[in-house]
Amino acid sequence: NRKDFDVLYTRVNKEHQELELAVFTRRREYNNNVSLGAFNDVVVPTATSIVCTDLDTKEQFTLNTTPEGIATMQLERFVEDGFGRDKRIKRLVVHAETPDDDVISTHDTLIFDANCVERLQHALYLWDTAVFYDQSCTFDTQVKNVRFFVNAYWGATTKEYMHLIPLESMFLDPNCHNGLTVPSCGSEIHHEHKTSFTSVDKSVTHASRLYTYASTYTVQHNNPYESCIDWGDFRRNGEEYHREVDSAINLLVHQVRSAFDRPCIQRAVQQGKKVEIRVIGFTDQNSLHRKCEYIGESITMLDSSVFVGEQSFDIVVREENRKLYENATIADGMNFRTTPFGGNQLLSDLRGIYTAVLLDNVWRDELHSLVADANATQLSFSDLRDNGQLVVSAWGEAISSENNLSRAQKRSVRVIITVPEPDTTAPDQPVAVESGKTVILCEGCVASQ
Repeated sequence: NRKDFDVLYTRVNKEHQELELAVFTRRREYNNNVSLGAFNDVVVPTATSIVCTDLDTKEQFTLNTTPEGIATMQLERFVEDGFGRDKRIKRLVVHAETPDDDVISTHDTLIFDANCVERLQHALYLWDTAVFYDQSCTFDTQVKNVRFFVNAYWGATTKEYMHLIPLESMFLDPNCHNGLTVPSCGSEIHHEHKTSFTSVDKSVTHASRLYTYASTYTVQHNNPYESCIDWGDFRRNGEEYHREVDSAINLLVHQVRSAFDRPCIQRAVQQGKKVEIRVIGFTDQNSLHRKCEYIGESITMLDSSVFVGEQSFDIVVREENRKLYENATIADGMNFRTTPFGGNQLLSDLRGIYTAVLLDNVWRDELHSLVADANATQLSFSDLRDNGQLVVSAWGEAISSENNLSRAQKRSVRVIITVPEPDTTAPDQPVAVESGKTVILCEGCVASQ
């Protein structure tokens, strides 16, 4: 005779997994840039302690964040032997310690699958009690003055996210140097690249315009005009730049998520209003050499998108910037000095466009369950982009007006989140601080249980 059996628990695999917690303080800061308003909401990374309580085991422990506000938890501690201690679905209450009485912390409940293979992240916010409601609803991410760019180049100096930009990386293809003879480096002549970006001697046959990969796999720069892309700057500082940039991009994910927690932006989404993210490119004060040209895919700027070569991206370039170029096109071979400020206008426009494409791709990949609409349906960053409620725009502001910065720090970007249509529905009063929320991490995994 066969008997039925019920499985009460199964053993959870003890696979390596991490939960990254980030802590930010939300406050008001005076801004000298009057076009952004006298005061703006900002969030800043905060070094503090995070108290964690496992609701199933009642275990409590503390994590300390780095100066960048990040703490990482190894999830193996939740997978233990013994009945009731190896549950697959875990519940964890987390809150950040406050540095003083003027800051309020919230308690968030995290629900996640111990076997989830996705990257688990959550941000905690400390509220400065001086934060007041802002009818202009402008949010400055404060990720600025980061050394984003090598001197006279327009592609962000990133390794981790380079595959998300339609540009050729300044970093060498690791398979095509150090004497390696790898088929992917191409044939007898040159390694094949689709795009290319610097002043070159056009009499030389080449595919990559940043590098020439020869049959002996020795590498030379394709840059006869040394006053264009500064390869010396890249050799000296490239590795340091990319660490700063990769860290800043990761922080911008948290910053945008924080902005969509703001009541005024949540109301805008629920009322069907547009939210705009402005990616603003800057240069230092140095003029470009009179022979420097933009060598790369032509960029055509339409009303609601840009074409980089044949690729289309939903990036809006500010109208006054589009008007600077004939047929709203930045052409392959265009001389930088045909634009204002010693060529810096074109350079800043390129930096704004290419960085906007990069960040839009990162945010689409990382920002899920971002905000609820009027029907309480959770929308992701991609949902808002696809339904037209969220616009990513690219601005070029030429030379940075920030004082007391090095030239490298001025070669940066700034990201502003704003609701262009004023909010007239909310009273002029302090923002209500939420007491906490329940967040499902790796939602697809939990929903299947």
